Amino acid sequence: MATEKEQVQEFLSIVGKSLHQYVESIDFDALSAAKKLILDAEAKGGRLHVTGIGKPGHVSGYAASLFSSTG
Repeated sequence: MATEKEQVQEFLSIVGKSLHQYVESIDFDALSAAKKLILDAEAKGGRLHVTGIGKPGHVSGYAASLFSSTG
């Protein structure tokens, strides 16, 4: 049976691999284009509307709150 330390190390290894796979899957060109659209809209006095239904709705609400509080 694995010790508690070994279990934590295995868990962190799995999380690390998952995070690495996630980062590798990000389309940074699309992310950069989205950033440019948001900044261009802001510069023109526009607004950013974030929407969703269900879990995406909760995420969009969190994102909207985050954008609102950070400017």
